[in-house]
Amino acid sequence: MSNDRIDRCHEISFRSVIESYGGRFDKTGMFQCESIWGPEKTNSGKLYVKNGIEMAKHFKGNWSGDVIEFTQLAEGVNKSKAISILLGEEQRVKKEIKLDPISKAEIM
Repeated sequence: MSNDRIDRCHEISFRSVIESYGGRFDKTGMFQCESIWGPEKTNSGKLYVKNGIEMAKHFKGNWSGDVIEFTQLAEGVNKSKAISILLGEEQRVKKEIKLDPISKAEIM
């Protein structure tokens, strides 16, 4: 995997990626992202920089990682696919909910 592609992913605003998954930030910079970790009374995620790379730590979810690992978690994909999603080369995976058809007898 090309370091250039990884570097380009790290140039993307991590905050904007979190917000694209429904994440909400408060005025202190803490965030929550219900689509991944469920509802929270108090935001338990925080962005920080480590070795020049933007990282996130989510205390409730006991998770930390960079924007690529966050996308892997959010989409349920491998690293290569997450990079492609971040770089706009692939559409996001849409999670489908499959419902069993209801018979007419169950409706009546």
